[in-house]
Amino acid sequence: MHYTIDSAQRTITVTGSSDLNRGMLESMFDTLMNDAEFDPTFDTVADFSAVVYLDLNLIDIQLLAENTMRGKVRLLGMRLGRFAIITGM
Repeated sequence: MHYTIDSAQRTITVTGSSDLNRGMLESMFDTLMNDAEFDPTFDTVADFSAVVYLDLNLIDIQLLAENTMRGKVRLLGMRLGRFAIITGM
């Protein structure tokens, strides 16, 4: 699981493959939020089309992402960017 931040396009792309569980997702969001380029107002696309086994449902993934970033958004007084999930399931 990894992410890329495109500041020019104001997007974050998260890519998962193989197996994905809550711990992996939480760890990635912790790393993302500590990235100097991270901006919670950027739109996020989570591409999980290569994930073989998902130990979460899609609503849990979206809520985890939004709740993780929402605290930083409130602190900065900003609007949370849009979030989209792509799956092959």
